[in-house]
Amino acid sequence: MLHIKSKLTKHEKIHTGGRQCNCKCEKPFINKSHLTSHKEIHIGEKVYVCDEHERIFYQKSDLTMHQRIHTGEKGYGCHECGKTFHQESLLSGREIIHTVDMEPVNIESQL
Repeated sequence: MLHIKSKLTKHEKIHTGGRQCNCKCEKPFINKSHLTSHKEIHIGEKVYVCDEHERIFYQKSDLTMHQRIHTGEKGYGCHECGKTFHQESLLSGREIIHTVDMEPVNIESQL
């Protein structure tokens, strides 16, 4: 549950204005590591290009994840239902469905 609670806390910062780090372009970020990655866009030194259609990425991991669209690779599989994903984060979300009794939440009533 701690893993899920920490993700919820991080997500809530988006709605409560709890973003701590701002770039010079005024784009806000929840944590410093996201800001650091974003700054590469402004520096423009590290650029990774998709060979299929020349789409540009500023992080190698984003290019790698994108290339899975072209290869069809889905290297992350759910042990409960067998559904496969090309991103580990999507698998994590799926696993939560199997481990937590989730009730629908009315977002508007929470605002």
